[in-house]
Amino acid sequence: PPMTIRPVQAGDGLLMKDVRLRAVKDAPYAFGGTQTFDEESVLPDSHWHTLAAEVGGQVEKWRDRCVS
Repeated sequence: PPMTIRPVQAGDGLLMKDVRLRAVKDAPYAFGGTQTFDEESVLPDSHWHTLAAEVGGQVEKWRDRCVS
């Protein structure tokens, strides 16, 4: 199937969680983060929803850090 690439949207929290956990499990050394798959996989869904809102431009203090 074709791949669609689009900016993160505020409602993409669980999608971000899925993508991030797959990436960290596959190649944890590639992302420069300090958390392991085991640590990130137990973060509550609210963490991922908040992150998506920040990256998606819904949090004012993050807007200048994100691509829109």
